[in-house]
Amino acid sequence: GNSRSTEDEPIRPFTLHAAYVVIPTANSTFSGLDDTEAKAALGDDLVAVLQACDLKKSVYDFEANNAFKVPGHPATPEFSNEYVFLPAGTTSQYGSQPVGLVLATSYRLALIAANMVK
Repeated sequence: GNSRSTEDEPIRPFTLHAAYVVIPTANSTFSGLDDTEAKAALGDDLVAVLQACDLKKSVYDFEANNAFKVPGHPATPEFSNEYVFLPAGTTSQYGSQPVGLVLATSYRLALIAANMVK
């Protein structure tokens, strides 16, 4: 077809690439992130590791921000106030719940760093 995706666009200079850091299992207490190993391995190519404490607002208000409201179908309690990143000391609601975001100079390095963050 003739449709284009973001993969078809050239990567511009100084573009940052992101990869999620996730907690692998549900009902696990998240103790926080340790990015020491990733920083040592990637150096300046690891730009930042963001987590809940770095955000101005760590909870996404689904009801207030949902542009696709369906009459008679309110947001369910499980997702009405979803964490953007699970804060330290909180129990995960599901496996692969985001706990942070790695920013790096390439997508490959972002994935590597995300896997190194503990």
